[in-house]
Amino acid sequence: MVEARAVVRSPDKKTTRDLLDADVLQVGAGIKFEDGTIQTKAAGVTDPLIIPSNQEWPAAVGTLANLSLVANTAIFMPFHLHNQQTVKRIIVLNGATISGTVDVGIYDTAGVRKVSSGAIAQSGSNRAQIFDISDTVISAGDYYMALSPQGGAADFTQWATADGSTINEQLVGIKTQASAHPLPANATLVDAANTSVNFLVMSVSLVA
Repeated sequence: MVEARAVVRSPDKKTTRDLLDADVLQVGAGIKFEDGTIQTKAAGVTDPLIIPSNQEWPAAVGTLANLSLVANTAIFMPFHLHNQQTVKRIIVLNGATISGTVDVGIYDTAGVRKVSSGAIAQSGSNRAQIFDISDTVISAGDYYMALSPQGGAADFTQWATADGSTINEQLVGIKTQASAHPLPANATLVDAANTSVNFLVMSVSLVA
């Protein structure tokens, strides 16, 4: 799989918040953050310091859809690292309705938690929320970025195709676990239902 790596970025942009506020940054194909808000573009590139949840599925380009998750159900979205990295933040694009707490983290393919934020109040309607996690060194390999909402009222944002269609979560390789808030130390990864939901707009940041 070919990944877009090139980006034009101001050299003084050194934090995750700086990156999200930079006009030049696009987090994931077709998605651009500006002053914390979201814009869509016909095509895009990925900043090498930000690993988006659509890394494995570049067909998710240009459009977004609102999404309400099942309360206390964790969603696991695959990504990979080509070499050892230190992960420092996790970014989630909230939807219209803000409610309860959210726990985000990273798991290996055996379901072992590498790091998580703990339950944190969801904040910012239709905005990117940055979750602080302990700086964690992770070896090259395959992983999941995970999110678990406390309640079913909270809205998030999911990827869609260029024509606005949602994407089948089994094709993407998404896993789930019920009754998983806060995120457990060891997850039981279950194949997601054969539906077109739960492909969350998230990112792992390699800068503080």
